[in-house]
Amino acid sequence: MSTVQKNQHYVWRYHLEAWATGGKLFCYRCRAKNLFETIAKSVASEKYFYETFELSPVDVDYLKGLIGKASHKGLQDINRRFVQLFQLSFLMRERIKNSAISEQENEKLCEQLRVIEKTVGESYHANIERNAQHILDSLRRGDDSFYSDSSQCSVFMYFLTNQYFRTPRMRALFESIPNPLPGLDLVRTGVVECHIYAANVGAGLFLERNNYGIIFLVNNGRVPFITGDQPVINMKTHKDTDVELFYPLSPKRAMLLTKDASKLSPKERNVSVLEVENYNYAIYSACYDQVYSNDRSYLGEITSLKKGIFTA
Repeated sequence: MSTVQKNQHYVWRYHLEAWATGGKLFCYRCRAKNLFETIAKSVASEKYFYETFELSPVDVDYLKGLIGKASHKGLQDINRRFVQLFQLSFLMRERIKNSAISEQENEKLCEQLRVIEKTVGESYHANIERNAQHILDSLRRGDDSFYSDSSQCSVFMYFLTNQYFRTPRMRALFESIPNPLPGLDLVRTGVVECHIYAANVGAGLFLERNNYGIIFLVNNGRVPFITGDQPVINMKTHKDTDVELFYPLSPKRAMLLTKDASKLSPKERNVSVLEVENYNYAIYSACYDQVYSNDRSYLGEITSLKKGIFTA
Protein backbone atom coordinates (compact mmCIF):
# COMPACT_ATOMS: atom_id res chain seq x y z
CA MET A 1 0.00 0.00 0.00
CA SER A 2 3.00 2.30 0.35
CA THR A 3 3.13 2.78 -3.43
CA VAL A 4 -0.45 4.06 -3.64
CA GLN A 5 -0.72 7.66 -4.88
CA LYS A 6 -2.49 9.30 -1.92
CA ASN A 7 -2.10 12.94 -2.97
CA GLN A 8 -4.49 13.09 -5.94
CA HIS A 9 -4.71 16.28 -7.98
CA TYR A 10 -8.01 17.79 -9.10
CA VAL A 11 -6.13 20.40 -11.16
CA TRP A 12 -3.48 19.05 -13.52
CA ARG A 13 0.02 19.77 -12.21
CA TYR A 14 1.24 20.39 -15.76
CA HIS A 15 -1.36 23.15 -16.08
CA LEU A 16 -0.28 24.77 -12.81
CA GLU A 17 3.41 24.65 -13.68
CA ALA A 18 2.86 27.39 -16.30
CA TRP A 19 2.50 29.78 -13.33
CA ALA A 20 5.71 28.60 -11.63
CA THR A 21 8.93 30.62 -11.68
CA GLY A 22 11.94 28.62 -10.61
CA GLY A 23 9.53 25.85 -9.68
CA LYS A 24 7.54 28.09 -7.30
CA LEU A 25 4.11 29.69 -7.61
CA PHE A 26 1.74 31.48 -5.23
CA CYS A 27 -1.49 30.07 -3.84
CA TYR A 28 -4.31 31.74 -1.93
CA ARG A 29 -6.63 29.58 0.18
CA CYS A 30 -9.92 31.43 0.58
CA ARG A 31 -11.15 29.62 3.67
CA ALA A 32 -7.93 30.02 5.61
CA LYS A 33 -7.32 33.50 4.12
CA ASN A 34 -3.75 32.41 3.58
CA LEU A 35 -1.42 33.45 0.73
CA PHE A 36 1.82 31.49 0.44
CA GLU A 37 4.58 30.37 -1.90
CA THR A 38 4.51 26.72 -2.88
CA ILE A 39 5.06 24.18 -5.66
CA ALA A 40 2.45 22.72 -8.02
CA LYS A 41 2.83 19.28 -6.45
CA SER A 42 1.65 20.56 -3.07
CA VAL A 43 -1.62 22.27 -4.02
CA ALA A 44 -4.89 21.48 -5.83
CA SER A 45 -4.92 18.00 -4.35
CA GLU A 46 -6.64 15.93 -1.70
CA LYS A 47 -6.01 12.55 -0.15
CA TYR A 48 -7.73 9.90 -2.31
CA PHE A 49 -9.87 12.53 -4.03
CA TYR A 50 -10.93 10.02 -6.72
CA GLU A 51 -11.61 7.06 -4.44
CA THR A 52 -14.58 5.01 -5.64
CA PHE A 53 -17.29 3.55 -3.41
CA GLU A 54 -19.59 0.58 -3.66
CA LEU A 55 -22.93 1.74 -4.99
CA SER A 56 -26.22 0.65 -3.48
CA PRO A 57 -29.12 -0.45 -5.74
CA VAL A 58 -30.67 3.00 -5.13
CA ASP A 59 -27.43 4.71 -6.18
CA VAL A 60 -27.31 2.60 -9.36
CA ASP A 61 -30.95 3.42 -10.21
CA TYR A 62 -30.21 7.13 -9.79
CA LEU A 63 -27.20 6.93 -12.13
CA LYS A 64 -29.22 4.90 -14.64
CA GLY A 65 -31.73 7.75 -14.70
CA LEU A 66 -28.99 10.27 -15.44
CA ILE A 67 -27.46 8.06 -18.10
CA GLY A 68 -30.84 7.56 -19.78
CA LYS A 69 -31.18 11.30 -20.36
CA ALA A 70 -28.44 11.21 -23.01
CA SER A 71 -30.05 11.24 -26.47
CA HIS A 72 -27.41 9.05 -28.11
CA LYS A 73 -27.42 5.32 -27.31
CA GLY A 74 -23.67 5.08 -27.82
CA LEU A 75 -23.13 7.74 -25.18
CA GLN A 76 -25.44 5.92 -22.79
CA ASP A 77 -23.37 2.76 -23.32
CA ILE A 78 -20.14 4.66 -22.56
CA ASN A 79 -21.60 6.01 -19.34
CA ARG A 80 -22.85 2.59 -18.28
CA ARG A 81 -19.28 1.35 -18.71
CA PHE A 82 -18.11 4.09 -16.32
CA VAL A 83 -20.38 2.65 -13.66
CA GLN A 84 -19.20 -0.89 -14.41
CA LEU A 85 -15.54 0.17 -14.32
CA PHE A 86 -15.86 1.83 -10.92
CA GLN A 87 -17.82 -1.12 -9.49
CA LEU A 88 -15.68 -3.93 -10.85
CA SER A 89 -13.51 -4.24 -7.73
CA PHE A 90 -16.59 -4.60 -5.52
CA LEU A 91 -17.96 -7.33 -7.79
CA MET A 92 -14.63 -9.09 -7.49
CA ARG A 93 -14.86 -8.88 -3.70
CA GLU A 94 -18.15 -10.76 -3.74
CA ARG A 95 -16.72 -13.46 -5.95
CA ILE A 96 -13.64 -13.82 -3.73
CA LYS A 97 -15.84 -14.03 -0.64
CA ASN A 98 -17.64 -17.04 -2.11
CA SER A 99 -14.51 -18.78 -3.40
CA ALA A 100 -12.45 -21.54 -1.79
CA ILE A 101 -9.21 -19.57 -1.41
CA SER A 102 -7.36 -19.34 1.90
CA GLU A 103 -7.86 -16.49 4.35
CA GLN A 104 -4.32 -15.25 3.63
CA GLU A 105 -4.94 -15.17 -0.13
CA ASN A 106 -8.29 -13.45 0.47
CA GLU A 107 -6.63 -10.70 2.52
CA LYS A 108 -3.98 -10.18 -0.15
CA LEU A 109 -6.53 -9.92 -2.95
CA CYS A 110 -8.75 -7.55 -0.94
CA GLU A 111 -5.74 -5.33 -0.27
CA GLN A 112 -5.04 -5.17 -4.00
CA LEU A 113 -8.68 -4.32 -4.68
CA ARG A 114 -8.50 -1.47 -2.14
CA VAL A 115 -5.57 -0.07 -4.11
CA ILE A 116 -7.69 -0.18 -7.28
CA GLU A 117 -10.61 1.54 -5.55
CA LYS A 118 -8.36 4.34 -4.33
CA THR A 119 -6.47 4.87 -7.58
CA VAL A 120 -8.60 3.90 -10.59
CA GLY A 121 -10.09 7.41 -10.89
CA GLU A 122 -6.69 9.07 -10.59
CA SER A 123 -5.26 6.74 -13.24
CA TYR A 124 -8.16 7.47 -15.56
CA HIS A 125 -7.60 11.24 -15.38
CA ALA A 126 -3.84 10.81 -15.75
CA ASN A 127 -4.48 8.95 -19.01
CA ILE A 128 -6.76 11.74 -20.29
CA GLU A 129 -4.01 14.27 -19.53
CA ARG A 130 -1.27 12.21 -21.16
CA ASN A 131 -3.34 12.04 -24.34
CA ALA A 132 -3.95 15.80 -24.27
CA GLN A 133 -0.54 17.13 -23.22
CA HIS A 134 0.54 17.86 -26.81
CA ILE A 135 -2.75 19.75 -27.30
CA LEU A 136 -2.14 21.93 -24.25
CA ASP A 137 1.38 22.60 -25.53
CA SER A 138 -0.08 23.68 -28.88
CA LEU A 139 -2.60 25.96 -27.18
CA ARG A 140 0.16 27.62 -25.17
CA ARG A 141 1.91 28.39 -28.49
CA GLY A 142 -1.30 29.83 -29.95
CA ASP A 143 -1.72 26.87 -32.32
CA ASP A 144 -5.19 25.35 -32.72
CA SER A 145 -4.54 23.39 -35.93
CA PHE A 146 -5.47 20.19 -34.09
CA TYR A 147 -9.08 21.42 -34.01
CA SER A 148 -9.64 20.58 -37.69
CA ASP A 149 -8.64 16.94 -37.08
CA SER A 150 -11.78 15.19 -35.81
CA SER A 151 -9.82 12.65 -33.76
CA GLN A 152 -7.69 15.29 -32.04
CA CYS A 153 -10.68 17.57 -31.57
CA SER A 154 -12.52 14.80 -29.73
CA VAL A 155 -9.51 14.36 -27.43
CA PHE A 156 -9.49 18.11 -26.79
CA MET A 157 -13.22 18.36 -26.04
CA TYR A 158 -13.13 15.44 -23.64
CA PHE A 159 -10.04 16.80 -21.92
CA LEU A 160 -11.60 20.26 -21.54
CA THR A 161 -14.87 19.01 -20.11
CA ASN A 162 -13.04 16.77 -17.65
CA GLN A 163 -11.02 19.77 -16.45
CA TYR A 164 -14.38 21.46 -15.93
CA PHE A 165 -16.20 18.66 -14.11
CA ARG A 166 -13.44 16.90 -12.14
CA THR A 167 -13.12 19.64 -9.53
CA PRO A 168 -14.13 19.86 -5.84
CA ARG A 169 -16.54 22.67 -6.72
CA MET A 170 -18.45 20.40 -9.08
CA ARG A 171 -18.28 17.47 -6.66
CA ALA A 172 -19.75 19.67 -3.93
CA LEU A 173 -22.46 20.85 -6.33
CA PHE A 174 -23.53 17.28 -7.12
CA GLU A 175 -23.52 16.35 -3.45
CA SER A 176 -25.62 19.37 -2.43
CA ILE A 177 -28.68 18.83 -4.63
CA PRO A 178 -31.94 17.92 -2.85
CA ASN A 179 -31.86 14.16 -2.42
CA PRO A 180 -34.45 12.77 -4.87
CA LEU A 181 -34.50 9.17 -3.61
CA PRO A 182 -34.65 7.66 -0.10
CA GLY A 183 -31.40 5.86 0.60
CA LEU A 184 -29.46 7.61 -2.15
CA ASP A 185 -25.89 8.63 -1.24
CA LEU A 186 -24.83 11.62 -3.34
CA VAL A 187 -21.23 11.33 -2.09
CA ARG A 188 -20.95 7.87 -3.63
CA THR A 189 -22.67 8.85 -6.87
CA GLY A 190 -20.89 12.21 -7.20
CA VAL A 191 -17.61 10.50 -8.09
CA VAL A 192 -19.28 8.90 -11.11
CA GLU A 193 -21.48 11.87 -12.04
CA CYS A 194 -18.41 13.94 -12.88
CA HIS A 195 -17.48 11.41 -15.57
CA ILE A 196 -21.02 11.17 -16.93
CA TYR A 197 -21.42 14.92 -17.33
CA ALA A 198 -17.92 15.31 -18.79
CA ALA A 199 -18.73 12.65 -21.40
CA ASN A 200 -22.15 14.15 -22.20
CA VAL A 201 -20.99 17.76 -22.53
CA GLY A 202 -17.79 16.76 -24.34
CA ALA A 203 -19.78 14.73 -26.87
CA GLY A 204 -22.22 17.61 -27.37
CA LEU A 205 -19.42 20.09 -28.00
CA PHE A 206 -17.73 17.70 -30.40
CA LEU A 207 -20.91 17.23 -32.42
CA GLU A 208 -21.27 21.02 -32.60
CA ARG A 209 -17.55 21.65 -33.18
CA ASN A 210 -18.14 23.36 -36.53
CA ASN A 211 -20.26 25.98 -34.73
CA TYR A 212 -17.57 26.62 -32.14
CA GLY A 213 -14.06 27.97 -32.43
CA ILE A 214 -11.03 28.81 -30.31
CA ILE A 215 -9.89 32.36 -29.76
CA PHE A 216 -6.56 33.11 -28.10
CA LEU A 217 -6.38 35.96 -25.61
CA VAL A 218 -2.85 37.38 -25.49
CA ASN A 219 -1.90 39.31 -22.40
CA ASN A 220 1.06 41.69 -22.73
CA GLY A 221 0.05 43.90 -19.82
CA ARG A 222 1.31 44.18 -16.26
CA VAL A 223 -1.51 42.05 -14.77
CA PRO A 224 -1.10 38.27 -15.32
CA PHE A 225 -3.86 35.80 -15.94
CA ILE A 226 -4.46 33.72 -12.81
CA THR A 227 -5.87 30.21 -12.54
CA GLY A 228 -7.83 28.37 -9.89
CA ASP A 229 -9.11 25.07 -8.59
CA GLN A 230 -11.96 25.53 -11.08
CA PRO A 231 -9.61 26.14 -14.03
CA VAL A 232 -12.23 25.97 -16.79
CA ILE A 233 -15.27 28.21 -16.37
CA ASN A 234 -18.37 28.90 -18.42
CA MET A 235 -18.70 32.61 -19.19
CA LYS A 236 -22.35 32.16 -20.18
CA THR A 237 -25.21 32.08 -17.69
CA HIS A 238 -27.33 28.98 -17.12
CA LYS A 239 -30.12 30.68 -19.05
CA ASP A 240 -28.05 30.45 -22.24
CA THR A 241 -28.44 27.39 -24.44
CA ASP A 242 -24.76 27.33 -25.45
CA VAL A 243 -21.52 27.60 -23.49
CA GLU A 244 -18.41 29.75 -23.70
CA LEU A 245 -15.51 28.06 -21.92
CA PHE A 246 -12.62 30.16 -20.65
CA TYR A 247 -9.36 28.37 -19.86
CA PRO A 248 -6.23 30.27 -18.76
CA LEU A 249 -3.14 28.67 -20.32
CA SER A 250 -0.38 30.72 -18.67
CA PRO A 251 0.05 34.19 -17.14
CA LYS A 252 0.34 35.55 -20.69
CA ARG A 253 -2.22 33.55 -22.65
CA ALA A 254 -5.75 32.16 -22.29
CA MET A 255 -8.32 30.65 -24.62
CA LEU A 256 -12.05 30.84 -25.20
CA LEU A 257 -14.10 28.10 -26.81
CA THR A 258 -17.03 30.07 -28.16
CA LYS A 259 -19.86 30.19 -30.67
CA ASP A 260 -19.78 33.98 -30.76
CA ALA A 261 -18.78 34.83 -34.33
CA SER A 262 -17.90 38.39 -33.34
CA LYS A 263 -15.15 37.05 -31.08
CA LEU A 264 -13.72 34.52 -33.55
CA SER A 265 -12.14 37.08 -35.83
CA PRO A 266 -9.29 37.68 -35.42
CA LYS A 267 -8.42 34.29 -33.94
CA GLU A 268 -5.81 35.84 -31.69
CA ARG A 269 -6.11 39.22 -30.06
CA ASN A 270 -4.44 41.28 -27.38
CA VAL A 271 -6.53 41.91 -24.29
CA SER A 272 -6.56 44.99 -22.12
CA VAL A 273 -5.75 45.09 -18.42
CA LEU A 274 -9.47 45.56 -17.74
CA GLU A 275 -10.35 42.40 -19.69
CA VAL A 276 -7.68 40.40 -17.85
CA GLU A 277 -9.01 41.71 -14.54
CA ASN A 278 -12.56 40.66 -15.50
CA TYR A 279 -11.48 37.12 -16.41
CA ASN A 280 -9.36 36.87 -13.26
CA TYR A 281 -12.26 37.98 -11.11
CA ALA A 282 -14.43 35.30 -12.74
CA ILE A 283 -11.79 32.63 -11.97
CA TYR A 284 -11.51 33.86 -8.39
CA SER A 285 -15.29 33.99 -7.93
CA ALA A 286 -15.71 30.48 -9.32
CA CYS A 287 -12.98 28.84 -7.24
CA TYR A 288 -13.86 26.36 -4.51
CA ASP A 289 -11.00 27.35 -2.23
CA GLN A 290 -7.73 27.96 -4.09
CA VAL A 291 -6.41 30.38 -6.72
CA TYR A 292 -2.88 30.56 -8.13
CA SER A 293 -0.57 33.13 -9.69
CA ASN A 294 3.05 33.87 -10.51
CA ASP A 295 2.62 37.33 -8.92
CA ARG A 296 2.20 37.39 -5.13
CA SER A 297 1.28 41.07 -4.93
CA TYR A 298 -1.43 40.85 -7.57
CA LEU A 299 -2.87 37.66 -6.09
CA GLY A 300 -3.14 39.45 -2.76
CA GLU A 301 -4.96 42.35 -4.41
CA ILE A 302 -7.60 40.34 -6.25
CA THR A 303 -8.29 37.99 -3.35
CA SER A 304 -8.90 40.98 -1.07
CA LEU A 305 -12.11 41.58 -3.03
CA LYS A 306 -15.43 40.04 -2.13
CA LYS A 307 -16.31 37.15 -4.39
CA GLY A 308 -19.03 37.78 -6.97
CA ILE A 309 -21.87 35.43 -7.84
CA PHE A 310 -20.40 33.09 -10.40
CA THR A 311 -21.66 29.58 -11.11
CA ALA A 312 -18.78 28.40 -13.33
